[in-house]
Amino acid sequence: MAKKGETIVTKLLGLDAKEIARQYEDGLRLALVKMTRGIMELWDHSMQNGDSCCVFQHNERTADYAFMLAQNMGWSKDDCVVVAEEGMIHDMGKLIVPPSVLNYPERLDNETWERYIIPHPKLASDVILHTGRAGKRLSVGVAQHHERWRGGGYTRKLRGKRIHPDGRVLALADCFDAATNHRPYEKNGPKKPEDMAEEIREDPYGQFDPKMRAVAADCFPEVYRMLDRIGLVRRSA
Repeated sequence: MAKKGETIVTKLLGLDAKEIARQYEDGLRLALVKMTRGIMELWDHSMQNGDSCCVFQHNERTADYAFMLAQNMGWSKDDCVVVAEEGMIHDMGKLIVPPSVLNYPERLDNETWERYIIPHPKLASDVILHTGRAGKRLSVGVAQHHERWRGGGYTRKLRGKRIHPDGRVLALADCFDAATNHRPYEKNGPKKPEDMAEEIREDPYGQFDPKMRAVAADCFPEVYRMLDRIGLVRRSA
């Protein structure tokens, strides 16, 4: 006799209705990530010049850091995959930022920063939310990846445990990758991974979750070396 919510097909497959729904949602989420990655890769190629920030490559590396940090924190496989997917699209809000701003060779002034950079996490999250159920899970970490543990981040100025764990992981992954790869405005070049790991461990400004930062400092340099071996680290223009 069929159980409640069980169809002939789900019975044959050995799956219940909740599992079917979960797999369907996973498929939609993956399709959304693939589509967004494709758009960002095309955009990155169209705007690249010798001094480009390469947002698409930054997203890809951030995803690897996020996955490894979540895994080393003991998260479930599904949660590790989701935070990596968020990493792959976390900077899609920069699609509206002019290349001249992203590639500006100096620190941005406050007006430009507030106009273009501060809104990008919320913009990305809003776009993702408009895709429906598939985007709801992904939107959280994307929206919060610039929030700071002791406050002072953007765009909602959350702090502490009010920041979703995905946002806390992405904050570490995003910051480490940005600091250890070429950026047009960094005159001294990228930091060495070991030096950046120590900065994260010490965290003098209280940016990161205290329970995550030591784990990140331990595992990120190895992720960096792996990315370097496959040619994804960008030390110069």
